Amino acid sequence: MGELRPGMRDYQAVRKFSVVPAHGQRSSRGCRGRLLPPVVEEESGCHFESTCYHPLLLFNREGDCLAAKLRPGNVHSADDWEEVLLPEIERQHKRDKEVVVRADAAFAKPEIYEALEERSVNYAIRIPANDNLENFKGQEQSEAVG
Repeated sequence: MGELRPGMRDYQAVRKFSVVPAHGQRSSRGCRGRLLPPVVEEESGCHFESTCYHPLLLFNREGDCLAAKLRPGNVHSADDWEEVLLPEIERQHKRDKEVVVRADAAFAKPEIYEALEERSVNYAIRIPANDNLENFKGQEQSEAVG
């Protein structure tokens, strides 16, 4: 997409492997699940079979957090995207700002593409890995002139 022009916003609806340990006995903390990988276990202070949250975070290109939603640890990374992303898009459009969304492969869903296109929002969303892409990548590498 190149360099962003002045006044253009780059929003990331991303999950940066956010595992937030929960303490106490509240039932709304989410599921009891296993944390992966062990390195995260050590760095986060969590332990296997702990209860954690899975927040959804929205950042601008300067790294400022614009919105956040605390969710149970057993939800898909893209769950509740519309509650976090769409209000911010509307706010920026009211300010006559151009919005660009960048997201990881968890957000590669037709309903997200459609919502962004309906609002004339440009986006770059990573495509999830799949066998067809891997095969194409292998063909391209074998055909490359060295």
